[in-house]
Amino acid sequence: FFFNDPATTEIYTEQIVGSVRCVQETGREHELMRIEWMLTYSQKELIAAMQEDLGFGEDEILIREINPLFDELRYVSRNLKYWTVQTLDVPLHMMWLRSVIQYKPLGIVLIIGNPEEPISSLIQFAITAIAAGNKVILYPGFSAENTSKVLVQIVKQHCDSKYITIIDQPVDLEQVINPSIDFIVNASSQFTIIESVKKLAAQHRIQIHQMPRGLNIALIDDQADIEEAARYIIRTEVINAGQNDEAIDLVYVPSHKYDDFIISSKIQFFNSLGKEPVTENQISKLVSKKRIEKFMEMINSDHGGVIETKVRFNNATRRVEPVIIGNPKKDSVLLLNAFRGPILIVMSYDSRQDLIAELQADFSIKTFLYFSQNTQRTFEIVNKIHSNRILINGSGSAMFNPFVLQTNKQNLLNTGLGGFEGFKTLSQGVIISEGHGSIHHQRMLQYPLPEAAYKRFQVYKKLSKMIKFRSVLRGVGAIALTYVVAKTI
Repeated sequence: FFFNDPATTEIYTEQIVGSVRCVQETGREHELMRIEWMLTYSQKELIAAMQEDLGFGEDEILIREINPLFDELRYVSRNLKYWTVQTLDVPLHMMWLRSVIQYKPLGIVLIIGNPEEPISSLIQFAITAIAAGNKVILYPGFSAENTSKVLVQIVKQHCDSKYITIIDQPVDLEQVINPSIDFIVNASSQFTIIESVKKLAAQHRIQIHQMPRGLNIALIDDQADIEEAARYIIRTEVINAGQNDEAIDLVYVPSHKYDDFIISSKIQFFNSLGKEPVTENQISKLVSKKRIEKFMEMINSDHGGVIETKVRFNNATRRVEPVIIGNPKKDSVLLLNAFRGPILIVMSYDSRQDLIAELQADFSIKTFLYFSQNTQRTFEIVNKIHSNRILINGSGSAMFNPFVLQTNKQNLLNTGLGGFEGFKTLSQGVIISEGHGSIHHQRMLQYPLPEAAYKRFQVYKKLSKMIKFRSVLRGVGAIALTYVVAKTI
């Protein structure tokens, strides 16, 4: 599957890139209709494949993976004509000009999928990229084998290969990322792929949008409700066997409340999964057998921690019961390598201030959950922790951290590239100014201006001053009248 010969690489690159680099405005809605028809026609095949790969129920697949794509398609199709060209306000003394922002495609966009969200991680970003007029190359998460095969089949069957191309085999990323790519959307959560994509993108000077990855950390202080904290944290571990972006990787608990948290967590596991979740198929599957091997490797490593729950799994069905490991060594493989799966690491601490100082120097925190009933402490956390997503008491209310750099292309939670924000990210805005039906802004704004244009400019400037002066007079008159009326009364 891996091509190492330069000649073969060049031929393969030409096959997946082709000669077309963008979608014409008239063809974008048609291509979005093709995607909608593809999802509608192949829905049963996609559900069956995901059930085989991840063990999801049909309702869960519809809610998490498929229905949001139909919502995104409807929303984008309804607003596309308003997004493509947007009118700008101009100063009064330049009122003869009409200024607009016209969004033009970037070119070829490579989308790298996530095997834990094999459908939505590809198609959602493809919808936005096609709406912006880009050609799309899809690189599925091949760890989800059955879903990847179905995606390859239906994309080739329903989509125009000039505009949407899908890689049908797990080739090395070095064979895919090359100077002909204009933008990369990396939705993968695998750290090896993230580092490889960053390196290759820097080498070829390609813009990249990396979906937010990193550690999800929860801090429980001595004034928190332990049962509520355990309920929220364990819920994230149960969903898709911990293979989701909300799953908590590391929990810090006060030393004197460590036992209470472990007991509450075990109760929550039992309430959510039952007595024998592995044999009764009450738990989701791991995405591949390699994930089970990685799971066992981390469990059996010399981590120095205490395994608080039983290690039970079924290698044939790929179902694994979540495991809690308490106080492993700081240099253990559990803390040095994030494993987004059914492993919850719990660390006890004595000094809250020392722990916050330690976390303050950590820039790898993706989501930070803080559980406390003390309002003053919550504000302290928001100001100190370097994370662009902070949740208080698991209530789902994200608090914006002003100390983290943001861009105008990121929303509060930095969740992705959907809607108009994604449209702007995957296109480039060009300001065009038109004067009374003819594009002559270059001539009009040159210095010195033509005589006729200069006279019009002076007239508009005087009008602007007169209007401003009249507005000031009206304001002063209104204030004086109000004063006189008030005195009279």
